[in-house]
Amino acid sequence: MKDNLNKCNGYILSADDKHGQLFLNQIIAIAIADAETTKFLDVNDAWINLYGYTAAEALTMKAFDVSFEAEDSAALFKNIKIGESVHVPLRYHHKKDGSIFPVEVFANCYHLNGRSTICAMIRDISARIQAEENLNKSEKLFRALIENSPVLIQILNVDGTIAYSSPTIKEILGYDEGEMLNQSFIKFLDPEDAVSFMKEFNNLIIAGDAKKSCEVRFFKKNSERRYIEVRMANMINEPSVKGIIINAIDITNQKTIENELKKTASVAEEAKAAANSANKAKSQFLANISHEIRTPLNSILGFSEMMKKTPLLGEQKELVDYITFSGKCLYTLIDDVLDFSKIEAGKIDIEKIEFDLEKSVNDTISMLKAQAAEKNIYISHLNGYKSDRFLSGDPKRLSQVLLNLLSNAVKFSENGKVIVKTEIVKETAQRVDIEFNVMDEGIGISPEKLKTIFAPFMQSDGSVTRRYGGTGLGLTIANQLVKLMGGGGIGVESTQNLGSRFYFTIGFARGGQLKKAGGGEQNAPVIADKNKYDILLVEDNYMNIILIKKIVRLAGHRVQVAENGLEAIKLLETGRYDIVLLDLQMPVMDGFETAEKIRAMGLEIPVIAVTASATREDLELCKQIGMNGFLSKPIDINELDRVIEKVIKANEFAVSDRVKIKDDKAAAGDLLAFNKKTLFENMSGIDELIKDSLELFMKYSPQNIENIQSALNANDAQKLKFYSHSLKSTARGVGAETIADVLYRLEKSAVHGKIDGSAAELTASLCVEYDKFIAELKKEGLF
Repeated sequence: MKDNLNKCNGYILSADDKHGQLFLNQIIAIAIADAETTKFLDVNDAWINLYGYTAAEALTMKAFDVSFEAEDSAALFKNIKIGESVHVPLRYHHKKDGSIFPVEVFANCYHLNGRSTICAMIRDISARIQAEENLNKSEKLFRALIENSPVLIQILNVDGTIAYSSPTIKEILGYDEGEMLNQSFIKFLDPEDAVSFMKEFNNLIIAGDAKKSCEVRFFKKNSERRYIEVRMANMINEPSVKGIIINAIDITNQKTIENELKKTASVAEEAKAAANSANKAKSQFLANISHEIRTPLNSILGFSEMMKKTPLLGEQKELVDYITFSGKCLYTLIDDVLDFSKIEAGKIDIEKIEFDLEKSVNDTISMLKAQAAEKNIYISHLNGYKSDRFLSGDPKRLSQVLLNLLSNAVKFSENGKVIVKTEIVKETAQRVDIEFNVMDEGIGISPEKLKTIFAPFMQSDGSVTRRYGGTGLGLTIANQLVKLMGGGGIGVESTQNLGSRFYFTIGFARGGQLKKAGGGEQNAPVIADKNKYDILLVEDNYMNIILIKKIVRLAGHRVQVAENGLEAIKLLETGRYDIVLLDLQMPVMDGFETAEKIRAMGLEIPVIAVTASATREDLELCKQIGMNGFLSKPIDINELDRVIEKVIKANEFAVSDRVKIKDDKAAAGDLLAFNKKTLFENMSGIDELIKDSLELFMKYSPQNIENIQSALNANDAQKLKFYSHSLKSTARGVGAETIADVLYRLEKSAVHGKIDGSAAELTASLCVEYDKFIAELKKEGLF
């Protein structure tokens, strides 16, 4: 700007010369004024545009006429000398319209055409002033936020020394703001946490990560130890910071509460274990004593029946009838106690076999018709189930529930009707939900007693026990059996002296076939027409255990679980099993070593490997060891039967068609976040298995992913490989293809006891792919 002013020196500014043109066309406002009179001699176009006056108007004005601070302008004119330059960083001028604005002025004094003149260049600095004001406001706002934040904010240099601490340091750690400056951050940490903190700190700097967080223990000025959550942000490349920003939150109270909760949970867990143990002992006692009572009772009833067939006097016959009746009552009570103890111990098995629903209900009614007729009670069946008669379920337990409700209806009625009503409430091609109603015209139940009738050893009134007998267990057992069969329990509506209605709903698969979800159908395993085997499942993955157990049981077999090879060997030493299903990769003792041990024991039991995929080397090794076949994870219910039948009946090495004898990594472009078709195929289209597999995967996967992250953080290659492998087959089973692919690559990243550089990125992408999987499930209505 000064150079441009100097170009005016010694010239009369005319539009005809080049310097005149330079003056007129400058984009910065320029004015030339007489140094003595302060009258404008000339102004350029930029000046005219800035102030709003015409050129003619400007030549009638003095420099003071546009200055908001006239006295300062007068002093400028008075004190400036020939050849001098003056810089005025801020003045306020006003325009023709009266508006005031800030300007920056550069002025030079010259001799021009024999007179002293001042040439001034004026710049409108409104935008800069506004920006500075905004910046000041912003700085005040953020300073206020920092100074009043409950979070301690610090800036660390790259060497770990403290460059800044917010005022909150006094409240959290007891130090004044300046006391910790230029000192090492780790000086104030518990020595046990210093190393781990510096590791995270250095990773943040070296790896260029944006953020890190950790928990450390800080010593306050008074030596009190506090738990602090530290969140670090890398701002080294930010000119205004050039360091690491620390946000420190005191979580001591939270930690104290967590520790107390853990103690409470531990005490509660111990109490629960003690209660379960006591309950188990009680159930075992009930089972044992019931068995011990039943043995002599059988003799009493048997001899009573024999006595009836001998010549008896009238009174003797009456006494024998009393003995027989009382014995049968006692037998019923013992059955109730035994069933109740089995339910509590979880030893009631629910079958899935084909049965005729209408015949089952009618047969149950027939058992009570004679007893009902003695009281002039008529029992009828209103059958609203007009679809296929055959269903798949447990007719024995269904009959037990109906018999209990019907016997109560007859017992607590003096006359009238008892009606059993069955009707469809929902049906699909694969399944039908049926509501069962038992209605009577008996004594009814008071509203206050309805709340306790399903509690064990309870009846609606103590006088009922005295008058009608019973343990008070019948409804409890019936209610639990309904739940075990997949219902929601028994509901009841009752009005005293008018009667009661007991009802429940159970879903059944249609008899003869189970529809395959996703289109088509397949034959369901007809359990009654095939062999049942005792199977030892050797598997360490909890999700796989639950799912495979359910599939094996659906196939009609009995199953026991060993969670590693060593445990399996111990069970085989004492127990008898028909088949071993053996996972190949397990802790303690893997599948190959377990199979070798089994053969070394001289056992010829069929051993079938269970694997998601296998190399040809794996296949040959299994044959050499003496295994008998391969099954694919997840196990297909039909493949299970086919492989078992080949191994046992044909005595040949059987490989499931679903086992992939190749590298199990698919091409990335072929993978989906969720492959619905794969899920349905893997679960054989069985709704129950589809639902259970998804629920198990979503329940346990977050913890498994967290274990993978922890293994990575701890640089534990063995655990990283183990957790990745454990989750991989389950992910494949539910159609989570991209998750399975990431897990495959994570497993491969942890070889020879070392973790390669790809593991961190893969672990991060694992969480992303899991979120995509959940989103796809929601789209499909499966979540």
